[in-house]
Amino acid sequence: MKLINFIDNKILKYIPKIYAFYIPLSFALFIFGSITGIGHVFFGYIMDLVKICVILLFSYYVLKKYDLEDAYNNPSKYFLFFTGFCFLEFVFTICLHGKIDYGSTLLTYIYLFFFVAEFVSENIAIQKLDSAFDDNENKTWTLLNSTIAVFFIIEIVVHGFGLLIILGLLCFFRELIRIHCILDFERPVNMEAES
Repeated sequence: MKLINFIDNKILKYIPKIYAFYIPLSFALFIFGSITGIGHVFFGYIMDLVKICVILLFSYYVLKKYDLEDAYNNPSKYFLFFTGFCFLEFVFTICLHGKIDYGSTLLTYIYLFFFVAEFVSENIAIQKLDSAFDDNENKTWTLLNSTIAVFFIIEIVVHGFGLLIILGLLCFFRELIRIHCILDFERPVNMEAES
Protein backbone atom coordinates (compact mmCIF):
# COMPACT_ATOMS: atom_id res chain seq x y z
CA MET A 1 0.00 0.00 0.00
CA LYS A 2 2.88 2.38 0.77
CA LEU A 3 4.31 1.75 -2.70
CA ILE A 4 1.00 2.71 -4.37
CA ASN A 5 0.76 5.88 -2.23
CA PHE A 6 4.37 6.75 -3.09
CA ILE A 7 3.64 6.26 -6.82
CA ASP A 8 0.44 8.32 -6.57
CA ASN A 9 1.99 11.19 -4.61
CA LYS A 10 5.54 11.45 -5.92
CA ILE A 11 5.98 9.69 -9.27
CA LEU A 12 2.64 9.84 -11.09
CA LYS A 13 3.01 13.42 -12.32
CA TYR A 14 6.28 12.55 -14.13
CA ILE A 15 5.00 9.39 -15.82
CA PRO A 16 3.80 10.99 -19.12
CA LYS A 17 7.20 12.64 -19.67
CA ILE A 18 9.03 9.41 -18.85
CA TYR A 19 6.73 7.42 -21.15
CA ALA A 20 6.95 9.98 -23.96
CA PHE A 21 10.75 9.95 -24.06
CA TYR A 22 11.79 6.51 -22.79
CA ILE A 23 9.97 4.38 -25.38
CA PRO A 24 11.58 6.05 -28.44
CA LEU A 25 14.93 6.22 -26.63
CA SER A 26 14.89 2.49 -25.85
CA PHE A 27 13.89 1.71 -29.46
CA ALA A 28 16.71 3.92 -30.80
CA LEU A 29 19.22 2.22 -28.48
CA PHE A 30 17.96 -1.19 -29.61
CA ILE A 31 18.38 -0.24 -33.30
CA PHE A 32 21.83 1.25 -32.60
CA GLY A 33 22.93 -1.88 -30.72
CA SER A 34 21.57 -4.17 -33.44
CA ILE A 35 23.36 -2.31 -36.24
CA THR A 36 26.70 -1.76 -34.49
CA GLY A 37 26.84 -4.85 -32.27
CA ILE A 38 27.84 -2.62 -29.33
CA GLY A 39 26.38 -3.43 -25.96
CA HIS A 40 25.66 -6.46 -23.84
CA VAL A 41 22.53 -8.60 -23.94
CA PHE A 42 21.98 -8.02 -20.22
CA PHE A 43 21.65 -4.28 -20.89
CA GLY A 44 18.90 -5.08 -23.41
CA TYR A 45 17.04 -7.15 -20.81
CA ILE A 46 17.19 -4.27 -18.31
CA MET A 47 15.91 -1.84 -20.98
CA ASP A 48 13.01 -4.18 -21.77
CA LEU A 49 12.05 -4.56 -18.10
CA VAL A 50 12.15 -0.79 -17.58
CA LYS A 51 10.04 -0.32 -20.74
CA ILE A 52 7.41 -2.75 -19.41
CA CYS A 53 7.32 -0.92 -16.05
CA VAL A 54 7.05 2.49 -17.76
CA ILE A 55 4.12 1.35 -19.93
CA LEU A 56 2.37 -0.15 -16.89
CA LEU A 57 2.84 3.07 -14.94
CA PHE A 58 1.51 5.13 -17.85
CA SER A 59 -1.52 2.84 -18.06
CA TYR A 60 -2.05 3.42 -14.33
CA TYR A 61 -1.65 7.18 -14.90
CA VAL A 62 -4.33 7.14 -17.61
CA LEU A 63 -6.63 5.09 -15.38
CA LYS A 64 -6.22 7.44 -12.40
CA LYS A 65 -6.03 10.76 -14.25
CA TYR A 66 -8.92 10.27 -16.65
CA ASP A 67 -11.63 8.70 -14.56
CA LEU A 68 -14.37 8.12 -17.12
CA GLU A 69 -17.95 7.27 -16.26
CA ASP A 70 -17.76 4.22 -18.51
CA ALA A 71 -14.81 2.27 -17.09
CA TYR A 72 -15.04 -0.26 -19.91
CA ASN A 73 -13.96 2.35 -22.46
CA ASN A 74 -11.06 3.72 -20.43
CA PRO A 75 -8.04 3.87 -22.77
CA SER A 76 -5.70 2.47 -20.10
CA LYS A 77 -6.66 -1.10 -21.00
CA TYR A 78 -5.22 -0.66 -24.49
CA PHE A 79 -1.86 0.24 -22.97
CA LEU A 80 -2.09 -3.04 -21.04
CA PHE A 81 -2.32 -4.89 -24.38
CA PHE A 82 0.85 -3.07 -25.45
CA THR A 83 2.50 -4.10 -22.17
CA GLY A 84 1.39 -7.70 -22.71
CA PHE A 85 3.08 -7.94 -26.12
CA CYS A 86 6.27 -6.37 -24.72
CA PHE A 87 6.25 -8.84 -21.82
CA LEU A 88 5.71 -11.82 -24.16
CA GLU A 89 8.65 -10.68 -26.26
CA PHE A 90 10.78 -10.34 -23.13
CA VAL A 91 9.86 -13.85 -21.90
CA PHE A 92 10.46 -15.30 -25.38
CA THR A 93 13.91 -13.65 -25.54
CA ILE A 94 14.88 -14.93 -22.08
CA CYS A 95 13.70 -18.47 -22.89
CA LEU A 96 15.69 -18.58 -26.13
CA HIS A 97 18.87 -17.03 -24.75
CA GLY A 98 21.78 -19.16 -25.95
CA LYS A 99 19.51 -21.85 -27.41
CA ILE A 100 19.00 -20.72 -31.01
CA ASP A 101 21.00 -19.25 -33.88
CA TYR A 102 20.16 -15.54 -33.93
CA GLY A 103 20.60 -15.42 -37.69
CA SER A 104 17.77 -17.88 -38.33
CA THR A 105 14.84 -16.84 -40.51
CA LEU A 106 12.29 -18.23 -38.05
CA LEU A 107 13.59 -15.99 -35.29
CA THR A 108 13.41 -12.98 -37.63
CA TYR A 109 9.74 -13.68 -38.34
CA ILE A 110 8.94 -14.18 -34.66
CA TYR A 111 10.52 -10.86 -33.71
CA LEU A 112 8.82 -9.24 -36.70
CA PHE A 113 5.50 -10.49 -35.30
CA PHE A 114 6.27 -8.97 -31.89
CA PHE A 115 7.34 -5.67 -33.48
CA VAL A 116 4.13 -5.43 -35.53
CA ALA A 117 1.96 -6.43 -32.53
CA GLU A 118 3.61 -3.80 -30.31
CA PHE A 119 3.44 -1.14 -33.06
CA VAL A 120 -0.26 -1.76 -33.72
CA SER A 121 -1.25 -2.05 -30.05
CA GLU A 122 0.48 1.22 -29.14
CA ASN A 123 -1.12 2.95 -32.13
CA ILE A 124 -4.57 1.77 -31.06
CA ALA A 125 -3.90 2.78 -27.43
CA ILE A 126 -2.84 6.32 -28.34
CA GLN A 127 -5.69 6.67 -30.83
CA LYS A 128 -8.23 5.54 -28.18
CA LEU A 129 -6.72 7.94 -25.66
CA ASP A 130 -6.90 10.76 -28.21
CA SER A 131 -10.49 10.01 -29.22
CA ALA A 132 -11.64 9.66 -25.59
CA PHE A 133 -10.68 13.23 -24.72
CA ASP A 134 -10.67 15.11 -28.00
CA ASP A 135 -13.54 15.41 -30.45
CA ASN A 136 -11.15 15.94 -33.36
CA GLU A 137 -9.39 12.66 -34.08
CA ASN A 138 -5.69 13.06 -34.76
CA LYS A 139 -5.72 12.39 -38.50
CA THR A 140 -1.97 13.02 -38.83
CA TRP A 141 -1.26 10.18 -36.39
CA THR A 142 -3.53 7.77 -38.26
CA LEU A 143 -2.21 8.77 -41.69
CA LEU A 144 1.44 8.55 -40.62
CA ASN A 145 1.00 5.11 -39.06
CA SER A 146 -0.82 3.85 -42.16
CA THR A 147 1.97 5.21 -44.36
CA ILE A 148 4.62 3.51 -42.21
CA ALA A 149 2.71 0.22 -42.46
CA VAL A 150 2.54 0.48 -46.28
CA PHE A 151 6.26 1.33 -46.59
CA PHE A 152 7.11 -1.48 -44.16
CA ILE A 153 5.24 -4.03 -46.31
CA ILE A 154 6.92 -2.67 -49.47
CA GLU A 155 10.33 -2.88 -47.73
CA ILE A 156 9.73 -6.54 -46.83
CA VAL A 157 8.86 -7.34 -50.47
CA VAL A 158 11.37 -5.13 -52.32
CA HIS A 159 14.31 -4.72 -49.87
CA GLY A 160 15.31 -1.29 -51.17
CA PHE A 161 17.84 0.81 -49.26
CA GLY A 162 16.03 4.01 -50.29
CA LEU A 163 12.80 2.64 -48.83
CA LEU A 164 14.62 1.85 -45.59
CA ILE A 165 15.76 5.49 -45.30
CA ILE A 166 12.21 6.74 -45.98
CA LEU A 167 10.86 4.27 -43.41
CA GLY A 168 13.41 5.49 -40.86
CA LEU A 169 12.45 9.14 -41.46
CA LEU A 170 8.75 8.32 -41.17
CA CYS A 171 9.41 6.50 -37.88
CA PHE A 172 11.36 9.54 -36.64
CA PHE A 173 8.44 11.88 -37.44
CA ARG A 174 6.04 9.38 -35.86
CA GLU A 175 8.01 9.49 -32.63
CA LEU A 176 7.94 13.31 -32.63
CA ILE A 177 4.15 13.30 -33.08
CA ARG A 178 3.84 10.57 -30.44
CA ILE A 179 5.83 12.65 -27.93
CA HIS A 180 3.62 15.66 -28.69
CA CYS A 181 0.43 13.57 -28.24
CA ILE A 182 1.55 12.06 -24.93
CA LEU A 183 2.67 15.39 -23.49
CA ASP A 184 -0.62 16.90 -24.66
CA PHE A 185 -2.54 14.31 -22.58
CA GLU A 186 -0.58 15.40 -19.53
CA ARG A 187 -2.47 18.68 -19.40
CA PRO A 188 -5.26 18.78 -16.84
CA VAL A 189 -8.62 17.76 -18.21
CA ASN A 190 -11.80 19.18 -16.70
CA MET A 191 -14.16 16.22 -16.99
CA GLU A 192 -17.10 18.16 -15.50
CA ALA A 193 -16.95 20.76 -18.27
CA GLU A 194 -17.23 18.04 -20.90
CA SER A 195 -20.31 16.38 -19.38
